[in-house]
This record gives sequence, structure tokens and C-alpha cells, in this order.
Amino acid sequence: MSDKMIDLLNSIAKKPGTTVDHLWSVLIIQAQISAYYKITAVLVVAIAIVVARFNLHKFFGVKKDDTKGTILFVSIILSILGMVILYGAVTGLANPEYWAMQKLRLAW
Repeated sequence: MSDKMIDLLNSIAKKPGTTVDHLWSVLIIQAQISAYYKITAVLVVAIAIVVARFNLHKFFGVKKDDTKGTILFVSIILSILGMVILYGAVTGLANPEYWAMQKLRLAW
């Protein structure tokens, strides 16, 4: 860790009963929680895409063939968004220390 990050952790740890080691361990745990949250969000969106793909025509009362272009467009946009979100999730799970340092760097 750089000196700036240690200084930031020390300034946060000035509260009674808090240490830099405790804050660091909390950040590492938060990396995993954040990753699981992101993975869950992407799975929910994926399920919504599948449900919409097969039922959109029922919700809006249009012909099934008329919704193909809309579903394709929305699926592509949400898939790209999902890949961006999953990148952060993979980072949080594979290397939580890096995730924590990135969060500290953004806070600095």
C-alpha cells in the first residue's frame, strides 16, 4: 500500500476502537459482498431478458414478430452493461485487495 492510502486509513481509524487492520479487513469482506451483489444483479437482468423475450408480446398486445428487433436491441445493451458489471465482480472475488485499493484511491 502506498503512504497516501495508509494516511487515509489512519485518518478514518482515528475513531475510538478502530484500527487500520480492522478497516482493511472490512474492505476485503466488502469486496466479496459487492461482487456477489453484482453477480446477483446480472443474473436477475439475464432472467428478465429471457422472460421478456418470450412474453413481451403478451404484455403489450403486439404480434410476436414485431418485438424481435426491440428485444435484440435491449438484449445487446443489457449484455454489454452486464459484462462491465461482471468485470468489477470478478475483480472483487479474484483479488479483493486490489478492489479495496481502488476504492481507497477513489476516496482519496
